Amino acid sequence: SSGINAEYGIVTTLIDYLKTKSLRSRIDKLLILLVAIGDLLVGLYLLSVAAVDTYYDKQFCQSRHLWLTSIPCNVFGIISTVGSQLSLLSMTALSISRLSNISVLVTKDPHTRSAKS
Repeated sequence: SSGINAEYGIVTTLIDYLKTKSLRSRIDKLLILLVAIGDLLVGLYLLSVAAVDTYYDKQFCQSRHLWLTSIPCNVFGIISTVGSQLSLLSMTALSISRLSNISVLVTKDPHTRSAKS
């Protein structure tokens, strides 16, 4: 259920991004999309770990070396790292973008501000 909701959120974000015309809005929405993709990868990793935990049940300690040296463990580790770093870097870039937008508004001369800002 959570996986389906996550996929729905990613698709909705992607469609919204593709429909946006403004470059500034497109950049912000692209960063939000990248955060969502990173979160989806981390969710995939967590589901994989839960599946492996279910598979090994109470035998993990005896099979630990076999699992830790396996290709799926390495792939899941890469997915986790890429997903968390993508999410973190995208959130940082989005925060800097938002800070830049706010700074421009705050530093404008109050006599030149339009009634809309």
